[in-house]
Amino acid sequence: MKKALIISLLAILVIGLHSTDVFARSRKYRRPHNDNYLNLTFLVNPAGLGYMHHLGKNFYATGTLDYNHSESDLQFRLGGAYLFPIKVLLFRFYGGAGYQVSRNEGYQYPYIQVGTKFLFLYTEIIYPMEKRLSPEGRFGFSFRF
Repeated sequence: MKKALIISLLAILVIGLHSTDVFARSRKYRRPHNDNYLNLTFLVNPAGLGYMHHLGKNFYATGTLDYNHSESDLQFRLGGAYLFPIKVLLFRFYGGAGYQVSRNEGYQYPYIQVGTKFLFLYTEIIYPMEKRLSPEGRFGFSFRF
């Protein structure tokens, strides 16, 4: 009981100290007006449409709808992503995780994604957390609005 209480108090303390208004000289966080992304993938199979919605400081909710023409299957991915606050040359890196559902097969499994955005393009690698499936890559256009 004491361990759970101490861990919960430490978690509350860490969350409280990471908010922007705790310290006297901290800058207030202002949400950028155009920080949502629409991703279009049609250069490689599967063709897809994705959306990244800005939730908070570098955190995004993600949703992707992919159509795999060779299997005639529709896949839906829902998850979250963290866009790292550093920029290397023109590249912005991000990582995340989520859950995938297939229309035809009905399988459901979690996945991990890593990606980068540069100029108006993006690339992404998705690692399914399933033994029989291999990672898949995506490349396409990313529009910020």
